[in-house]
Amino acid sequence: MTRVISMVVLLLCTLLAACSGTIQRESAGGHQRLQGLTYRSVDVVMTDNAKTLLNDNPQFSSQSGFSPLELEDNLRQRVKAANLLKSNSQYRVEVTVESFKVRDTLAAAAFQFLAGTDFIDGYVRVYDDRGMQLHAYKVSATYSGGGVTGSLDAMRLSILYDKFGELAAAELAGKTEAGSVMPGDSISASPPAAAAKP
Repeated sequence: MTRVISMVVLLLCTLLAACSGTIQRESAGGHQRLQGLTYRSVDVVMTDNAKTLLNDNPQFSSQSGFSPLELEDNLRQRVKAANLLKSNSQYRVEVTVESFKVRDTLAAAAFQFLAGTDFIDGYVRVYDDRGMQLHAYKVSATYSGGGVTGSLDAMRLSILYDKFGELAAAELAGKTEAGSVMPGDSISASPPAAAAKP
């Protein structure tokens, strides 16, 4: 029994090791950390480009495909667990999914990282009750693992949701690790997406 548990733990560690991510703070949003804020809502929307990816790839809309609602639920639960979700807060969080990629299952199983990486790129913006942007940053979560277990669509997407949610929530809580922050000048001009929920 102990051997089985050890093998499971080793497998999980291997899968998670293939996942990484970074954030880039917008120059216009400031390089400082957020401190002491709470949020009344967490919403995920998609740009036209991301919607096109979803529509052009029917498998992404399947039960095991990419789901902005699952990403939203993951981040909301993390914010709630950190005791930062308050209905009377004057701030709200909006995540705009810019792009994503989910490798073909067979390619991920057979070629692993040689088939490229799975990823989710999105912008997280914090607004006050007047609609003014207080803070903004880009989150990139990537997964390059594969093999028999690591190639399963649902598992790879779950790992990506967790990494994206982990990074986004840490920044909202003011606890981002220094090693996860990339220079932010390159995205300072990125406009908020005029997108609706899918």
